[in-house]
Amino acid sequence: MIDYKYKMKKRDYNRVESLSKEMWSKDIMFDYFITILYEKPVKDDTIVAVDNRHLKLLLRRKYKKPISFLFTNEKHLKNDQSKWFNSYHRHILMSEVDGVSCEDLENFIRKHHKSVSVDLINHDTNFATRKGIVIKPVEDYNLALSYVTKQIEYPQLNVDRDKVIDASNSDIGKNHYSIRGDHRDNRDRDLCRPRTIPKTTNRFLSLVH
Repeated sequence: MIDYKYKMKKRDYNRVESLSKEMWSKDIMFDYFITILYEKPVKDDTIVAVDNRHLKLLLRRKYKKPISFLFTNEKHLKNDQSKWFNSYHRHILMSEVDGVSCEDLENFIRKHHKSVSVDLINHDTNFATRKGIVIKPVEDYNLALSYVTKQIEYPQLNVDRDKVIDASNSDIGKNHYSIRGDHRDNRDRDLCRPRTIPKTTNRFLSLVH
């Protein structure tokens, strides 16, 4: 989950710079932060892309509006002895749907999306030890963008940086330096200029909504 007390570093700002500018230029406000786990390990990013497309179309048809998304693919990397090691889970930033709570959205996705793990329940406490889907409100755009793209910085851990952002299904990030195979220090070819985030954007990026 996003740690909203995290102090972003220069590399984090550099990584999300073009994403945040594109978000504001397209008037996209991400309100939901969604994490979805698979029932079984999935290591093929093409399967993840198909699932992302299914979810995107499902939600747009349900709510009958052009909802915007940023889909990112993240690998399980903490325990190399786990069956989940090097397999994917998904982080999704989704724009607001009036009158739809995080709980409403979670219930709908659980019921109608084909690729959500069931919750694992500790029957002694009756609490979920591994939830198949978690949806929280976005409290800070910069931190949300930084969190879902953090594995772009992890190529040494067998992460393909060009597959972190699912450009085929996302409404921003199609020209991000990671998609082109560039390093963040060579991002001067990004279409979004200037290099610094405008002051007006910085003001809005810190809002809690």
